[in-house]
Amino acid sequence: MQQRTVKVDMISPKYILLVCILVLLQACTTTTDSDSIERPRITSDSSDPHQFDGVWLVEVKKAAAMQYLPGNYYTNCDSEAYSFPIRVASNVLILGSGDDRGTTTVKESGKFFLRMPLRGKDGTTGEFVRTFDGSFTRKRGSITHGFVEHNMAGCTARFSLRRP
Repeated sequence: MQQRTVKVDMISPKYILLVCILVLLQACTTTTDSDSIERPRITSDSSDPHQFDGVWLVEVKKAAAMQYLPGNYYTNCDSEAYSFPIRVASNVLILGSGDDRGTTTVKESGKFFLRMPLRGKDGTTGEFVRTFDGSFTRKRGSITHGFVEHNMAGCTARFSLRRP
């Protein structure tokens, strides 16, 4: 059996370095036509101005029992999970009823933010607030029962949203 040997010429490291530099320069100077870039299309029915209207169930998750506030304070929080219904009518979110009712506009993107005073046991307001912040498209958000004197910080819990 005859053995064959093949001689391979070594490529100079300088030549490899030069080729790499030229490839990198070409990549840096290449431009793309922005019209040729495919962009994701929004497939949600955003043309419907009342897509979030109806009744939704807010499912509040269990929160930390002790939460810290600005200025080295802390508060003890009710850490149990709970749920309650909310209603959206003509893109207006309605939370609560009667004197404890709050409303806010739902943006076209589904986002909402509502801050409303909470009544104390004596019926007065001004010391506590409820902040309700979330998104119907992401189906989640947070609720905070906060103290006015601590810049609205207080007991915060996450929630999820679903149609009943």
